[in-house]
Amino acid sequence: MDVKTAFLHGTLKEDVYVCHPEGFIDADHSSYVFKLKKALYGLKQAPRAWRFADDILVVHVYVDDIIFGSTHPRPDIVRATCLCARYQAKPTEKHLKEVKRIFRYLQGTVNTDLWYTKDSGFELTGFLDADYAGCKDTFKSTSSEAQFLGEKLVSWSSKKQDCTALSTAKAEYVSLSACCAQVLWMRIQLTDYGFHLNKILIYCDSKSAMAISCNPVQHSRTKHIAVRYHFC
Repeated sequence: MDVKTAFLHGTLKEDVYVCHPEGFIDADHSSYVFKLKKALYGLKQAPRAWRFADDILVVHVYVDDIIFGSTHPRPDIVRATCLCARYQAKPTEKHLKEVKRIFRYLQGTVNTDLWYTKDSGFELTGFLDADYAGCKDTFKSTSSEAQFLGEKLVSWSSKKQDCTALSTAKAEYVSLSACCAQVLWMRIQLTDYGFHLNKILIYCDSKSAMAISCNPVQHSRTKHIAVRYHFC
């Protein structure tokens, strides 16, 4: 139950009473009931109360629902959805417009699907990239990656990095580390199904990140990189 963001801010126009919630029963007043001041998740009046409340609350519910869909069947909206999700605590009119723009895009691409052919090979391939200091609030970078089986997209991710990269090389290297971790996990899964992959291609457009991965020696410009990113 999404009790933090969905249907909790609507104002009821009529009196609604409920029984004691489970776990909060007052033994001294077991015959009493509670009068609701705001809409409660599960009420028949909740959608209507939410619908006629302040429009800015649409951001909370819409973004929460879009995130669920973007993580699996719609990789094309992951980036935009994640950006909007960062401002759910204090949304503004600008964020509402961006969320509505995502919905207009979804409405126009409702019949667009991923097409998987059975004769495109079965080689596991990884692609990665990084948006250096793309977040204007925290100046953190965003890692993006995609994994293919042949020509079939089977895994993807777009996530803001936990650390603050001091250079484009580190941002790309952190993204490379995340992509390698995902590829190694996928190789283990494929091995369980009888597919043994010896060489896996991972495409990276940063020569600096590739040089760091091939040379484990720490230098003055790379010694600050956390150990967790060096396994690739």
